[in-house]
Amino acid sequence: MAKGMQRFATILSPAESGAESYQNGLRVANIGFLQALVKYSNFSEFHFFVVADDCSDVDAYWSQYLHFNGLEAVIHVYPLHLLPMCLSEYEYSVFHCGDHYIAPLLELREAYASRLFPVTGRVHSLCQDVSLSTTRSLCLSPQKSCDALLCASDAAFKAMEKLMCEVQQQLGDRHGVTIRDHCSIEFLPLGIELSDFPPIKKTLARETLELPQDAIVILYLGRIDAGNKMDLHPLILALNEIVSEELLHNSQDVVLYICGQSSASDDYVVSLARTAGQLVIEDRVLFNFDMAPDERSTIYAAADIFVSLADNPQETFGLAPLEAMASGLPVVLSDWNGYRDLVEHGRSGYLIPTSWGDIDALVTPTAYYEPERNLLASAQAVAVDVATLSEVLMTLVADKKKRELVGVAGQCRVEKQFSWSASVGSYIALVEKLGQLADRTKFQPSGRYPGLSMATVFGHYASNLLDDAVVLETLPRGRRVLMDSEAAVCFDGINHLVDAQLQTAVLEGALLGARVDQLCANIALAKPLVVFNILWGLKHQLLKQTTRQPVIQSRRYVQLSDAGKTTGSLSKNRIWQILQTTEYPDKWTAELIQPVLNRYMYPLLDRMLTNDQWQIEDVLSTLTMPIVAKLCEQLNQLQAICSKSVIPIDACQLSAQALLDHFPLWGRHLKAGLVADLQAIKTVLRRLNSDSQLLIETVLEADNQNDLRITGLKPLTDQGFHGTTCVRFSNGASVLYKPRDLRIESLLVNSCQENESLSLAELVNQWADEPVLGCLKQIAKVETVRHAECHYGYSEYLDINTPRNEWSESLYCRLGWLSAFLLITGQGDAHHNNILVKNDMPYLVDAKRSLTQSVVVGIAEDMANAGGLIWEMSSLSKTRVGVFWEESDDIADDAHQHSQYASIVAEGFRQALQLVMAKSGLITRFLNGLTGLPVSSPVLTHHQHRQQISDINKLHVFCEPSLKALYKTENSMADRMIREHGKTEGSDEPITRHRDDIVRAWARGGIPDLYRLPDSIELLAAPNNREGRYVVLDSDYFTTPVMPELVNVIERLDQVACDQLVEVYENWLLGLAAEEPLEENLLQWLQKEQ
Repeated sequence: MAKGMQRFATILSPAESGAESYQNGLRVANIGFLQALVKYSNFSEFHFFVVADDCSDVDAYWSQYLHFNGLEAVIHVYPLHLLPMCLSEYEYSVFHCGDHYIAPLLELREAYASRLFPVTGRVHSLCQDVSLSTTRSLCLSPQKSCDALLCASDAAFKAMEKLMCEVQQQLGDRHGVTIRDHCSIEFLPLGIELSDFPPIKKTLARETLELPQDAIVILYLGRIDAGNKMDLHPLILALNEIVSEELLHNSQDVVLYICGQSSASDDYVVSLARTAGQLVIEDRVLFNFDMAPDERSTIYAAADIFVSLADNPQETFGLAPLEAMASGLPVVLSDWNGYRDLVEHGRSGYLIPTSWGDIDALVTPTAYYEPERNLLASAQAVAVDVATLSEVLMTLVADKKKRELVGVAGQCRVEKQFSWSASVGSYIALVEKLGQLADRTKFQPSGRYPGLSMATVFGHYASNLLDDAVVLETLPRGRRVLMDSEAAVCFDGINHLVDAQLQTAVLEGALLGARVDQLCANIALAKPLVVFNILWGLKHQLLKQTTRQPVIQSRRYVQLSDAGKTTGSLSKNRIWQILQTTEYPDKWTAELIQPVLNRYMYPLLDRMLTNDQWQIEDVLSTLTMPIVAKLCEQLNQLQAICSKSVIPIDACQLSAQALLDHFPLWGRHLKAGLVADLQAIKTVLRRLNSDSQLLIETVLEADNQNDLRITGLKPLTDQGFHGTTCVRFSNGASVLYKPRDLRIESLLVNSCQENESLSLAELVNQWADEPVLGCLKQIAKVETVRHAECHYGYSEYLDINTPRNEWSESLYCRLGWLSAFLLITGQGDAHHNNILVKNDMPYLVDAKRSLTQSVVVGIAEDMANAGGLIWEMSSLSKTRVGVFWEESDDIADDAHQHSQYASIVAEGFRQALQLVMAKSGLITRFLNGLTGLPVSSPVLTHHQHRQQISDINKLHVFCEPSLKALYKTENSMADRMIREHGKTEGSDEPITRHRDDIVRAWARGGIPDLYRLPDSIELLAAPNNREGRYVVLDSDYFTTPVMPELVNVIERLDQVACDQLVEVYENWLLGLAAEEPLEENLLQWLQKEQ
C-alpha cells in the first residue's frame, strides 16, 4: 500500500452492525468484506460510523473479533452525528459504502472534508431504483473521477453502465445537463473466508440435523421468497422427475432440503408444500426455518448437491453458491446474472438455461407505486429450463464420482478466484489508483450544509427565531433538574444533542439570568449545539425568556478593605478572646464571618454568663462551631453560584455588603437562619440554667451543683440546637435535651422516681417478675414564653451500646419482649439508632413515633388475615424493628449471628404477647390514660423535608428575584412533594390543604411539627407566639381516632393471632441467615475463581 494510505472509514447500517441475527446476502457480504480488510489489509486505522444506539454493540462485536483472531488493528466506532466533524479533522485514504447510494456521502465530503479522498460503493439490487431517483441523485452529486462503484459480476457491471447512461441521457434531453466528471465503474468480485467451512463428517452433520443417512440430499439455502429471491417451484417439479426416474431404476432415495428464514404458515411456504403434496412427494421435501448462522457449514456438509435457481433482477452475485463450492459440493445454478461468473459449466458446476422477454409495458409504468408486485411479476416472467435441470440433477444423483469431481473443481475455483484475501488485494490496488486521482484533483470544501436546510425553508413557521439578545433565566423546574430531584424527558434519538453536562452548563449559566450570546460564549462548544439545548430547555420548562437583566454585572464591587471592623475595649474579655480564636478555612471566610460572630454571638454569650449555673465558659467555643460551619457552607454555595454565572466573578473579592447587595434574598435568609440558631442556643442555655437543680436531683444524681459544670454541648441531628442535644457534665454523666413534648414518652418508658406512677415499661417488668425492658430517667417540662406553652424535656443518655458479639441469650429473649412492647404502643420508628443495648438490657431511647396509626391498623389486619400473613405486610415490619436487626453499626463482624437465636427471640415475643392477653384490661386502662396528650404525627419524613430545605438554601435563595417569587417556588416544591409522597399518617386525605404550614416551617429552616390527640381526629400544630396551646389546624382531618383502635386490638388479641405473629417473626429472623451479604457472595466467588 502506498504511503499515506492509512485510514479506512465506512458507514454501517443497523443490519451490518454485527449484532443482529438476521442474515441476507448484502449484510453477509459487507461484514465479510470489512472483516477481510481488517485481517488482510495494512490500514493503520478503521473508522466505523453507526447510529448512536448501536455504538456499544458494534464496538463490542469488533473487539471480540480482533481478540478471537489475534489481530491488533485499531478500530474506532463513532456515532453518525460525529461524521461531519471527523470528515473535517481526519484525512481518509478511502471511505466505503456497503451499497451504491453514495450521493449523501459525496455531499458531506463536499461540505466538510479537509482533503479529497476516494469514495467507493458496492453495487447491489439495481432494480429497486424504479424511478431512477437514486441514480439521478448520484449523477447530480459532486462525484469525482476518484470515486468508484464496485460491481461483483460482469452482469452487474453492464447493468450499472446502462443505468448511468440512461439517466445521463434523460438529464441531457430534459434539462440540458451534461455530467462532466463522474465516478468510475469497477469490476471487483466478492469473496468468502475458506476457513469458515472446514471439513465435517457427513454422518455427523446429518445426525445433528436429523437428516436420513442413506438419502441423496439436494440442498437449497437462502431466502425463501419468490418475489425477492427466487421461485423454488421449478426445483420441486424437477424433484418429481427425479423421483419418477428413481422408481423406475430402483436407485437411492432422494430428498430436497430447503433452508432459510421463514415459517410453516407463510403463504409461499404453504404453496411449496401444496405443490409437493399434489405430486405426492411431500415426504421428500424437508424444511429448516430455524437455521442459525453458525450452522451453515454443518448444513453444507450434510448435503450432496447444491441448487440455486436465481430468477430475480435484484440478484447481482451469489455468496451461497460460493460457500457450497468451498464445502466441496457440486452446484447447479441458473444461467442468470452474476451466477454465470461463478462456475465453468460442466466442469466446476452447472448452469441451467433461462428465458426472459420484454414485459416493460406491464410492469414499468406503475413500478414506483407497487414495487414489490412488479418485481414479482418480472421474476415470474423468467423461465428456468426444468427439463435440463432434471437431467443435470439425475446425472449427479446417479453418479457419485461425478459429484466428487465437480465438487473438487468448484472448490479449487473458489480458492483461486473468490477468496477474500484475493478480493482485498484487488481493492487495495484500486484504492491506490483512486488515491492518485484524488491527489491530482483540485478540491476546496464548500461549507454548505448538504440537503434540506430546515431553518431556511421553515424558519417562518415559528413566531420568532431565538435572538442573541434574548435574556434567559432558569425556572424552578430547571433548578430541580440541576439538583437531581427531577429529570426532564429526553428521547433516545437526541441523546447525543442533549448532553447532561452541557444541559447543566446551560441551566447553571442562566441561574442569575443570561443573554443567549453570553451563554454561547461562556460554553466553549459549537453555537448550534448550545442553541439547541437552550430551545430544548425552553420547550421542557427548564428555562424562560425574560426581560429582567442578568443579576451579576461588573458594578460596585466593594473591596474587603472597605468593610467595617469591630474594635473597642473588649480585647481583654474572655468571650471576646474565644471568638477571635475560632478556626476558619481561609482568610476571606474569616473576615466575613468574624464580624458576624462579634455582632451577634458576643452579646448572647455575655448575657448567658451573667446568669450561669453550670460554668459554661469552657464550652463557649463549641457553641460557635455549628454556627461557623453553617455560615461556611452558605459561603461555599455562594462561591459555587458565582463561578457558574455567565459573567463569573470571584466572590472572594467582595465584601459582605457587596454580597448582600447582589443577593438580597440570600442575605435575608442568612440573617433569619442565624437569628433562629442563636435563639435556639439561648433557649438551651436558659433551660439548662433554670432546670439545674431538677437535673441534679433526678438524672445526674449529684449532691450539689458546686462540683458540676458542663463540659460539652453537641447537637445530635442536622437541626443543630433546634433538635436533640447531648449535654455532658464534669462527673462523666450525660443528658439528652429534647425540645419537644415528652409526656407520652415518659409515661411509656420512663424510669420513675419516688412517689411517681410507674411507666408502662416498668409495669411490664413488674408483671414479668424480672426486668425485661430497660427504662430511662426522663423529665417532661413545660414553660410559658410569650403566652405560649412550650414543651421540652430531658432524658438519660446511654453512652455505651453493647456490641452484638457480646449479646447473651437472655438479651435475645428480652429483645423479643421489646418487640411486643413496640407493637402494643404503636411505635413507628424503632430502628437501630432508637434501640440500644447496655448491661444485657434493651432500651427504647426514642419513643417519639408512639401510637402510629399504620402499626395499630396493621395489628388488626394481622388478626383478620389468619394463615396468610407475610413479614412485609405485617404490623411488626411497620414498627421498623427489622431495620434494627439489619442495620446495627457493629453488624459487619457477623451479619447474621442473631438468626441463630431466632427461636429465643420468638419465645420472648410469645411470652410478652401472652402477658398482654393476660393483662389486657390493665394495659388498655393505662393506654386510655394517655388520651388528651398530643402525639407526633409527622407530615412526610424528616429526610424529605430536609432535602427540600437544603435545595432552598443551596440554590433558590440565590436565584429568586423577590421574596414573593421565593415563596411561590417553595409552594411549588411543597405541592410536588405532597403529590409524590401521598398522605399523612392515618389520613385518607392528601395534605395539600396544609401546604402553607409546611412552607412557613421551611422558611424558618425547620420541619413542621404536627400532632394529633390519641382519641381525636383533629390535626394539631405546636403552640406559637399567637396561640398559647396546641392549635387545631383541621377538626376532622383523620378518618378515625387511633386510641379506640389500639384498645380494641389488644382486647381481641387471642392465641391464634399470637402464634401467627410469632411464626412470621421467627421465620423472618431465620431467613436472614440464608441471605448472605452481596459482598460476601462476591468474595466467595472471587476466591473460587482464583
